[in-house]
Amino acid sequence: GIAVGCADVRVCAKDTKLRFNFLRELGITPGMGTTKTLPDLLTKAHATKLLLQLPSQDVTPEELCHLGLVVKVAEDRDSAFEEALGVAAELARANPVATRSMIRTLRSSRDQLDRLEEVLMEEGRLQAQAFASPESRKVFKRIRSRML
Repeated sequence: GIAVGCADVRVCAKDTKLRFNFLRELGITPGMGTTKTLPDLLTKAHATKLLLQLPSQDVTPEELCHLGLVVKVAEDRDSAFEEALGVAAELARANPVATRSMIRTLRSSRDQLDRLEEVLMEEGRLQAQAFASPESRKVFKRIRSRML
């Protein structure tokens, strides 16, 4: 799994497949702040489309770039890692005070941070309910049997 909101800049490889499989495949509500951070990164409409897996399950690297979830699509995994290191090195050369201030401002106001805490608590409560459902138990039993 991935928490797409945990990074300010994201890079991926051409063969990357991103899947928000919470609802349709796992039968649970999203967690890790996804219902807050994804609409903040995109629009509510795009976040809804991805979380409902419409029209398809996997999101291509090109679509991730078009949506702004990633800034660069590299040729392969190693190149993506090198590209990410390059972006980090460039950012590290900037004034750290200005960089911290800008990122802090971009990330959100205090009200939005408080709201994120509420969202995390609500997502946790809803996930617990979903995990306890007979449908989720069946899904995770199938997943577990494939792992053994």
